[in-house]
Amino acid sequence: MSEHETELRGAGERLKVTTDVQDVPARLPGNIAPLWSVAEVATFLGKSPRWVWRALTITPDDAGSVPHVRIGASPRFVPDHIRRWILDGCPPAATFRAWQDADEKRQRRAG
Repeated sequence: MSEHETELRGAGERLKVTTDVQDVPARLPGNIAPLWSVAEVATFLGKSPRWVWRALTITPDDAGSVPHVRIGASPRFVPDHIRRWILDGCPPAATFRAWQDADEKRQRRAG
């Protein structure tokens, strides 16, 4: 393990997280944040990757679903959406998406 890696342990699982900010760009071109993987969102939420994978099997209209996008078969998570989802009380993913769409429409109308 390099000096920029940290090993996290929990629930019988190991996760190696890089802490070198040069490895991951803070923002991509166009001021877009990089997407999180299952392991990264699990670390942020303080849950196991297994918990995240189970949450992905819940239909978006049901409680416990997590907002995400798919790139091919791989689920990815928008960091700002996950932070906002938590602040909004972790509603079902479909409800969160509807609220987000309504906010975007309001912002477009306002300015």
